[in-house]
Amino acid sequence: MENHIGKKYAHLTVISQFRGGKNGDKNFAIARCDCGREKEVWAWALRCGRAKTCGSVDCQYYRNQFKNFKTPYKECIGQKYGWLTIIDVYHKDTTKYFLCRCECGKEKEVLPFQVIGGAVQTCGSQVCINKKIGYKIVNNDFTGQKFGRLTVLSQYRDTPNKITIFVCDCDCGKKQVHKDASNVITGNAKSCGCLLKETKSDIAQQYTPVVQSLIENSNVFTVLRQMGCCSDGRKIGVVYVRVRRKGNKRNEFRFKWVAQLRFQGKLMFYCSCGSYEEAVKRRIELERQVSVPFLMRNKEFLPKDIDMEYWQNRNKDVEFDVEKYEIKQEEAARKISERDRQAKNKKQ
Repeated sequence: MENHIGKKYAHLTVISQFRGGKNGDKNFAIARCDCGREKEVWAWALRCGRAKTCGSVDCQYYRNQFKNFKTPYKECIGQKYGWLTIIDVYHKDTTKYFLCRCECGKEKEVLPFQVIGGAVQTCGSQVCINKKIGYKIVNNDFTGQKFGRLTVLSQYRDTPNKITIFVCDCDCGKKQVHKDASNVITGNAKSCGCLLKETKSDIAQQYTPVVQSLIENSNVFTVLRQMGCCSDGRKIGVVYVRVRRKGNKRNEFRFKWVAQLRFQGKLMFYCSCGSYEEAVKRRIELERQVSVPFLMRNKEFLPKDIDMEYWQNRNKDVEFDVEKYEIKQEEAARKISERDRQAKNKKQ
């Protein structure tokens, strides 16, 4: 990860940087604008010039980007911004749009402030983006610079494919690695391939204990966690549910306490009880018959220092208000039934 702390891009100065994204594979930075505000920015947007200010409406540097908006839009026809040439101006749903033609020949519909402010400079296709980066590469010398694990030794132009190639050395020791320059600069290529192998091995090691704990089509840790009580003191697996009355034509319901146990991905046991205390006793019996023998058979897959008594008695001392829970469940069931009736009436 390249260090950008202290560097300034337009009106933004990088304070700190970190890895983020869904897979943790993107570089982000916290930058301070010249107006004093701080903003979390994608590092690629800083390097390419997409992010220049904090973007706040109160920021004077952000407002200065749009001073040219006072120019009548019809006078902009024929002018060129970036790679886009404005062909026409028209209204669409009370909003003005520019019809622009890119240098690659494609036409695109863009908002005026995006074109004049410089936020949109191409048609958006990957071909144009790489071509735009390629022109910057041809005009600049990147020899000696480092991108990720790659250090640029030399560069040359691949004329048939119209791209620039970097000859790099990787930190793992591999030399004379040929990479597309646009991929190296944008961060798509960070190493010779060693970084991908390391991340794959780290992910495999991270999920190894989870895979090993899947025995007899069940997870050891899940079975162990389901033997205690919830944070409100209610026994896990004991539920107050709504049941339809038998023999009645109308949609009449009653409520009852149920003790259930899920094992091997299925609902193995489902026992109705008259009260909460009976349901708890039935649930404990089911755990003794199914869960405890399963854990004792596969005790070797659990950590050595794990305390099974703690999980069995977890939150057991918390007082559970049975009446309050029953009222809450009944009110929720009534709301659902009313919603269903309203939906049927609308259909009719």
